[in-house]
Amino acid sequence: MEEQFQQQSQPQPPTPSQSQPQPQPNLQSSPKGNSSKIKIVAMIAILAIVASLLYYFVISKKFQKSPPKPQSQTSQENSSTQSAIPHGTQITNLIITKIDPKKGNYLIDKKGMTLYSFDKDTPGKSNCKDECLSIWPIFESPNPPPADLEGEIGIIKLPSGKYMYTYSNKPLYYYSKDKKQGDTNGESVEGWHLVRP
Repeated sequence: MEEQFQQQSQPQPPTPSQSQPQPQPNLQSSPKGNSSKIKIVAMIAILAIVASLLYYFVISKKFQKSPPKPQSQTSQENSSTQSAIPHGTQITNLIITKIDPKKGNYLIDKKGMTLYSFDKDTPGKSNCKDECLSIWPIFESPNPPPADLEGEIGIIKLPSGKYMYTYSNKPLYYYSKDKKQGDTNGESVEGWHLVRP
């Protein structure tokens, strides 16, 4: 009985699972995992910056209105348009007002040649004939005369069958000694005058 008790009281050897400690899991991430995460975050940030820049320079600029032209540029464009009209401001499709600070405003044709009136004419009638017309050619209208006259422009028919233009019922002439635009040599001839608008 005593031997049997002793055998039962002897401690049992520990099992392998009890004697050996269990390995603990490694909770710390590896350096490789951290670096890959940093790279992904950096790439996302770069893509976001690139997308915002594209939106600003491509999309937002597309819908922006162009700024208004400076006043100086607009005035230059207007002056370049008016420069096509020789020596003045066009008042009809045939006659232009020449602006001259010294001589005052007077009428010229589309080519810039000066127009004159004659004291001996009566309203709507030319009294310049024969030799007079060789020195003072008429501002001639085509035959038949145009129907789309403007403003104070009119037309009269001469005994020769020609048509000439009038302004405010005054027959209009050139002076044979005016050779170029801006010449007003006929102004000094007695009885002849620049035509004032």
